Parts: sequence; structure tokens; C-alpha cells
Amino acid sequence: MCHVKNGPFETRPPVRESTLSSTCTLGVILAAQRLDLNTVDKIHYYSKLVDSNRHNGLSVEEHMHSQYKNMADLNGNELTCSPIENLVKAANAVRNFLISKSFCDCSLIISFQRIVKTNPAIDKYVKLRLENSQKLANCDVIQDESGNLYLVSLAVVDTDPK
Repeated sequence: MCHVKNGPFETRPPVRESTLSSTCTLGVILAAQRLDLNTVDKIHYYSKLVDSNRHNGLSVEEHMHSQYKNMADLNGNELTCSPIENLVKAANAVRNFLISKSFCDCSLIISFQRIVKTNPAIDKYVKLRLENSQKLANCDVIQDESGNLYLVSLAVVDTDPK
């Protein structure tokens, strides 16, 4: 796959349209991974901007207006927002970057447990689950073509917490 050069420190695959539903687990992960549209250099700039102004409150407005009045959006268009709005946009860009990078380093864990013995608690759970479309607890119940029932659990985890 050809990677797109975004800056001196980062490359990423080109963005393609996804056929995943935005409500399925993989669709949510992909959407989170795509939150970041900035290069590392731009995020570093935004992070410094937010960090240098986080304790100044409203007094930062004049400083930002003079220093960042020509701040451009991702398409190179000049931002016509107030300096405080520009600071909020910078903070949101940093937040999206952190979320995106966290989801780029996650694992999807799926477990299946076949229901083979009659158990009143499981029978009650399965009956409730099959009657209702909403998910109960952390498990779901699926049925294969042969009529076998399985408890299925899905988790998105960071296997290498920082």
C-alpha cells in the first residue's frame, strides 16, 4: 500500500471510503482513528499554543489576536473566529489527535462460549436477549444455522497501556 507523507515524522495510508457501518464496533474504531487530520508538526504547534495559554483565561484574547490572527484551517482558509474560538479549535485538534492515536494502538478481543448445558440463569438470559434487541451486560447471544447458541463478548482494549 502506498503511504502518504504528512510531515517529516509521519506517514499514513491514504484515506478511503469505508463500507463499515458507523454503529458497528469496527466502524467506531475506524472513525476514532480518522479523527486526526493533522500532522505531528501541526499538533505540536497546537499543543504548545494551548499549553502556553491555558492559565491566561480571557486575557489571552489580545495576545492570540495579534499572534494568531492569520491562523488557517486544514484547507488553508483563514479562520475568521475569535482568538478564544481559535484556542478551542486548537485544543480540539490536540484532543482528536490523542484519541486517534490511542485507537491506532488498540486490539479487538472477541470471545465465543458455546452454551451446551441447560442452566436456568443462562436460559433466562438467552430468552431475554433473544426477545429484546438491546444488548444485556457485556455479552451478546448469537445462534448459528444449526441452532447452537453462543455467548459472545467483544472488547476494545489497549494491550500496551502507557
